[in-house]
Amino acid sequence: MARVIPGLSACAWGWGGVRLAQPPAPKPRGKLRWDLRGQYPLVHEKAATCWAQLAKVGSWKGHWAGEFTFTHDTLAMFVRNFDAQVNALPVKYGHTDDTVPAAGWIHQLAVKGDWLCGLLELTDRAAECIRKGEYRFTSIEFDTAVPNRESGEDQGPTLFGTALVHLPFIDGQKPLSLTP
Repeated sequence: MARVIPGLSACAWGWGGVRLAQPPAPKPRGKLRWDLRGQYPLVHEKAATCWAQLAKVGSWKGHWAGEFTFTHDTLAMFVRNFDAQVNALPVKYGHTDDTVPAAGWIHQLAVKGDWLCGLLELTDRAAECIRKGEYRFTSIEFDTAVPNRESGEDQGPTLFGTALVHLPFIDGQKPLSLTP
């Protein structure tokens, strides 16, 4: 079952901003792992943040890489696999490779209704681009069958990051809205 974040206040598109200025206490993960991803802002203390709609339940047959379906279980597996790693995932400027500087970092995933949503922490440059309307949406980078790094067993749907885009493949996203 996916973790749903209750009690988020309303904002421009229905989610409240969550700040990372006060890091939460570490939570043990297994015997030796700690949830370090959310401990400290990776950009800086006053970085702009937002909750973004990343993917939704549905089926798509017209994607260049082939058809795919996201169910509630798929979204829950994205969250589970994200929570199983320590490193934050990148937010990119368009679908680029790792030679281009990151636009920010995904710190948290949650399922809200039919949507997979991510808490994005953005660089000053990316935040300015969003404020100016140069980017309004996101487009995820994922695979549905990914081997686990340690065991080699298939861990299922895995998110690799998201891109700031002009026209997302998954239609119906609310435009990005920053805090502050």
